[in-house]
Amino acid sequence: MITDYLKLNLQTCDIGICSGDGNLSNSIKSFQRFVGFRPPASDLSHVVGVVRLNYQQLLTLRHSMAGMKGGEWIDSDPNDLYIFESTTHNKWCNKKGVQVNPMSEWLKNYNGKVYVRKLTTDDKTAETTKFAIEHIDDKYENGIAGFFELLFCGLMLSRFIRKIFPKWKPADTKTPHCSELIAKWLKHLGLLKDIAIENRMPPAVWADRLQIKKLHLETACLNENILCPMTELIRIK
Repeated sequence: MITDYLKLNLQTCDIGICSGDGNLSNSIKSFQRFVGFRPPASDLSHVVGVVRLNYQQLLTLRHSMAGMKGGEWIDSDPNDLYIFESTTHNKWCNKKGVQVNPMSEWLKNYNGKVYVRKLTTDDKTAETTKFAIEHIDDKYENGIAGFFELLFCGLMLSRFIRKIFPKWKPADTKTPHCSELIAKWLKHLGLLKDIAIENRMPPAVWADRLQIKKLHLETACLNENILCPMTELIRIK
């Protein structure tokens, strides 16, 4: 069942989790199945954040980002809802890396299924705006470096590999994957446990139902590390 997102009263800190149909999305799904995830979790390939900005807040964000890459492309959304994400390239708005876009346009142009998980928390819009300004120029980590980070991320979810390299932690960079950016955002807002390792949280672990018998998810699974009430997946596209 697909629910009209306008009926969900989405707020800042709600999470969008997607199953894309593009080549990169399909590669992520295949890799997640390879390391041990099963549907429906393995079919998730992208994570974004929802931000609710009124007109004055949008003007503040635009003004603060004057001169920054992407700042001039934040158009007004009639419902005050925006998507905060890190991605390779959104052709419809010609943006790469970390960006903010109107949710109505983003949803219309996203190629695939989209779900949301609503979080119950106080208003975090002011802190989110500051975080977005700090990260808006960050590039998406792809290419060879991105491939190996995803590879090591997946390997470290294996209990066997964890026994061999128990203390290994992926390097923290300024080129975040999609889920890494949103995990950093949630931790910045105090909504994610310190034990959670942001760049060891592939899209599959953001699902509401996981088979984890053969995987090491203590520092990865969103359900185990979130610090506020959260709904199950609700499909909106």
